Amino acid sequence: MLIPQGPEFLTDEWLTSALQAYGTITPTTHVTSFRTALLPETKGVTGQLARVTLDFDAPEASAPRTLIAKFSAADPSIRTSVHTLGFYVREVNFYQRLADRVELRTPRCYYSALDPETGLCVLLLEDLAPARNGDSMAGCSLTQVESAVAAIATFHATWWDNPELTGMDWLNQPSEVAIRRTEETYSQIWSAFVHLQGAKLQSALTSIGERLGSHFGWLMQRLTEPPVTLVHLDYNPDNLFFATDGSDRLIAVVDWQMIGRYRGAYDVAHFLVNSVEPESRKAWELNLLQMYHSILIDKGVLGYSFDDALYDYRLSMLYRLYRVVFILGAVELPADQRALFSDVALPRISAAILDLNVGELTK
Repeated sequence: MLIPQGPEFLTDEWLTSALQAYGTITPTTHVTSFRTALLPETKGVTGQLARVTLDFDAPEASAPRTLIAKFSAADPSIRTSVHTLGFYVREVNFYQRLADRVELRTPRCYYSALDPETGLCVLLLEDLAPARNGDSMAGCSLTQVESAVAAIATFHATWWDNPELTGMDWLNQPSEVAIRRTEETYSQIWSAFVHLQGAKLQSALTSIGERLGSHFGWLMQRLTEPPVTLVHLDYNPDNLFFATDGSDRLIAVVDWQMIGRYRGAYDVAHFLVNSVEPESRKAWELNLLQMYHSILIDKGVLGYSFDDALYDYRLSMLYRLYRVVFILGAVELPADQRALFSDVALPRISAAILDLNVGELTK
């Protein structure tokens, strides 16, 4: 089957074949018509997202009336760059190989395909409505944060130091070549970042940021050495769906393009620094980290102390700082996305770095 380049390339025949291929509908059921509605661009920077409403020629209980179609980027140059970085490969592999084996609830995948040469990719996923996804800018309630941290702790515990991970060569883990290249180019990226964002930086953070380049290899060694687990690596409110019944419970986690082998505390750090304002993060984080560690221990994780978790949590803030520096200093972004990183992500990670005295780790 050809892989459609975007929602405008969908047809009744293609949707029928795709849904039949995965057994979502029986061979005697066919899509007779459909309607598409593009989802906000901020939810699909590396690709295209559309809600598809389907009509069938016969009633069938398993046939989805709506689904989410996720395509690779429309721009060929962006698509090639994203594909080269492994984003599409990881997400397709996740849904084909792991989605049924993880503790976190994920959307059901009705169909997936990837062209390894061109990077063309399509996923047909369960529509999670009426659950609502979070909003990094608006932030999360304490109940939402607790639910998210508890869920990721269980997810991490079930894959903690699992020997299977070493055989999954499609997972995100930086190579020595990539680490060395980052160290070589960091000063240039940092200069561009300071040129654009320098007025917002405290001198203490500037000093830490300058040292980060020479410490990047050490940082990545620690974050990728055992004990490691499956890590989402983009665990933030925008990729989480919460119940609309007032309970604020976590329903599902989406966007698995970054999944990798890392120290689990990175997901906790990434989530907390993206989900709440600095004052709330500072007030809640130790209790939340203790909850995270307790769940790991209750699920059978051995030889990993709370001090280890706290150290990894603090260290993860440095990697989060690097990612913000890289995005703002080296990546072309739409204006709304740049504003999100500049006006929300940067102040939050800056506060966390200083509150947690992370700078001492780079001396």
